[in-house]
Amino acid sequence: MPISNHGSATIKVHSFEASEQKRLEKSMARKKRVKRFRAVTAVKELARERVGAPPAGQIVVEKKKKPQKHKPTLGKLLGETD
Repeated sequence: MPISNHGSATIKVHSFEASEQKRLEKSMARKKRVKRFRAVTAVKELARERVGAPPAGQIVVEKKKKPQKHKPTLGKLLGETD
């Protein structure tokens, strides 16, 4: 940046290069894109207002546990008995 002296005050003169201007243009926020109207989302919003939010998902416990494919080794059996 060139510096020019005017009496006792020092003034910095800004000179933007093309690359700096492009960098600034990219960093500026873009306009928000208008979302397209969808009937499904509108109906869901109305239902949530009237009925309330759906219940949270629950963890399903397995009814049948699969048997082990292999017998435990001697090392595992000895390790389990603490």
